[in-house]
Amino acid sequence: MLKESDSKITQRFLQTHSRFGSEAIDIWKRECRSRCANKEKTKAYDKYLNWNPSEFEIALFSLYAYADLEIPKTFSCIFDYRNPEIMEQTQLTITQSIWECWFPLNSIDHGHKHLIVANFEKKIPNLISELHEEKKKFSSVPKESLVLGICQIEDYEKIKLYLKTVKELRNKYGADWHDYYKEPEK
Repeated sequence: MLKESDSKITQRFLQTHSRFGSEAIDIWKRECRSRCANKEKTKAYDKYLNWNPSEFEIALFSLYAYADLEIPKTFSCIFDYRNPEIMEQTQLTITQSIWECWFPLNSIDHGHKHLIVANFEKKIPNLISELHEEKKKFSSVPKESLVLGICQIEDYEKIKLYLKTVKELRNKYGADWHDYYKEPEK
């Protein structure tokens, strides 16, 4: 367990490399019903199984979460993980979290992957639309596909500097880059 307040600012972002199409959502809803058949049915379970995306909602696959986060959770920025200079300030609220795509929760768990439902304030940004659309049960994301970061705008500059520094150190030192990285003062 890691509280967000205890995480390093440079790490305070979720990553996503795909958006779920209706085919994948249907597959994982069936998987949820099957795996949760003998479990207590929670409000999160009912909400997920009865959910259909609205005009401003999308299901994203988030990679290993940087901290434990309560749902709903609002963020204010998305950026291209590999090219963090490309960013868009946009308000989005994560309204649902499905642990490993099959177990609905009211939280995002540190170090785990989740299907998350993101609700955008005005419209779904073009950057989100550029993500790989998953239609299958298991990942079909091509290796060099777009990866997005989701963060708070006030943390963005520190995250961008961190990613740029790590990229430079990797190019110079390879796998030993972490031996040369120094965390900036807060």
